[in-house]
Amino acid sequence: MLFKSFFEKFQPTPKMKNNWLLPFRKSGVRVNMKSVKFDRVGGFKTKKNNNIFTESGRPSIFTNLQEIDSSVIKSTPASPRDNLIPNISKDEKLFSKIHNVRKNNINFGLIGLILLILAVSSVGLYFYTSNKLKDKQQIVEACKKYVSEQKTKGFVVDKSCDINLFWYDSIFADSKVSSQFEDIKKNVNKQANDQQTLLVQLDKDIRATKQNLASLGTNFERDLQGVPNLYPTTITDKQNLLTFLKNLLIQKDKSVTTTINQFNYLIKISTEIDSQKEQNQLKNYDNLAKSEKYSQYASLSELFYTYKQKLIEKNSDDWFKKALENPELYKYKPFLGEEFKNLIDNSKFENTSLPNNDLIPVLGDDAVDKHIIEIAESRGYKKRPLAIETSLTSIGTDRLQVAAKEGYEKMIASAEEDGIRIGLVSGFRSLNDQKSLFQTRFRNESLNINKGRVYTNAEVVSGKADDAINKVLSSSSIPGYSRHHTGYTIDITDLNAKNDFTLFADTQGYKWMSANNYFNSKRFGFIPSYPPGASNQGPEPESWEYVYVGVDVLK
Repeated sequence: MLFKSFFEKFQPTPKMKNNWLLPFRKSGVRVNMKSVKFDRVGGFKTKKNNNIFTESGRPSIFTNLQEIDSSVIKSTPASPRDNLIPNISKDEKLFSKIHNVRKNNINFGLIGLILLILAVSSVGLYFYTSNKLKDKQQIVEACKKYVSEQKTKGFVVDKSCDINLFWYDSIFADSKVSSQFEDIKKNVNKQANDQQTLLVQLDKDIRATKQNLASLGTNFERDLQGVPNLYPTTITDKQNLLTFLKNLLIQKDKSVTTTINQFNYLIKISTEIDSQKEQNQLKNYDNLAKSEKYSQYASLSELFYTYKQKLIEKNSDDWFKKALENPELYKYKPFLGEEFKNLIDNSKFENTSLPNNDLIPVLGDDAVDKHIIEIAESRGYKKRPLAIETSLTSIGTDRLQVAAKEGYEKMIASAEEDGIRIGLVSGFRSLNDQKSLFQTRFRNESLNINKGRVYTNAEVVSGKADDAINKVLSSSSIPGYSRHHTGYTIDITDLNAKNDFTLFADTQGYKWMSANNYFNSKRFGFIPSYPPGASNQGPEPESWEYVYVGVDVLK
């Protein structure tokens, strides 16, 4: 009804010219002829055209003006018909003009309707979006308040509550910011769950760490006296406590490792007692899980203490006990006989030069010298570097390399603190010194073995003198093959024993030097030149001869 009234406002009124009402319909033109008056020629006025109107009084439907003309002509008398046609033709033009005006009126009405709809829609949209923006602002304020509260609890919020919107987003403003708010809540809830999980895990780790610490020693409670908060509630405090406990456990772990290493070290260097039982227990302990190692550490410590007591029973000297308790003891590598030998053979001695390949005279005859050298090398003797004599320094009546001299002086000073007096027998030897020493000893052995007669060169070459040669080589080198040539080798003796230096193995000085895998020798850079246990090294083991290799390579 609203639209019908609207259209009627644009219909021609009865006062309009000729009162035409000609709206269009689907199949043709509806013509209302109730008020149409055709002026006929001679003033003739027609009646209502009954053919134009239906019985119900509604207008007939015509597809064009020719049908209207035909209908009108049929309803008029015959005499004025000819006069009526020109008038109808003239009215046809008027009809067409009114038709075009009415068409334009209908177009303007449609445009107005569209404009009205747009205006109403715009006003409604404005009020709708205004409400959405107000709702959005309320959500933003609630979100900001929530974020502020959560930050005071330590939660991290990395999103803003007031998101940027484009103009076309305004109608969805509240839903968009609501979605953002929900994301923030989900993130906070996740953090809360994560924190709760972390708290549970921290409590578990703290309990386990405390238990491990308690298993490692009786000093656990004393170690915890410096902790400000043993029963924290916040994550930060729990993390701080756990960090402290873990650092403390790391220190205790080092103690466990140290005990195991020292135990293994003592077993390896103390060959004078049976340690099979201790070796088996250490092997079993090494295969335990870490928590089990903590729980059985006390038993391991007791076993280690008992083993040290066994060693002390074998050597009750005060200096020996002191060495077992000295942490420096376990910093030095334990060496077997072959390892000592290889260390010397692979050492690079400073201020020395390599020997040439020329034949070094021994007794002065090439055939004899070649035979003696073959026997020496078959025993394991090797050519040794020769010291650059300008680099040597005096020590008493002897000479040594500077580093060897300093190490020796520190060693004899330490020995004196333990009641041991060590003296130097021999240091650097030149080729001529070694040649004279070998010839003297060979002559003496020849006299002893060959019934008071020195072997001739022919007898030496034939092998008749091999026993005498081997006897000398068991304790003395041929020239060019002695370690004394380097300036880093010393022969020593125990001055308190007052016997020949070759009996050094039976003295307290030797016990002091060789105890605990030559600890008192190694800490000053010296190792045995010909240690027990090494094979094919030239002479027999010489308890009195030591080579300076430096402290660094021994740790």
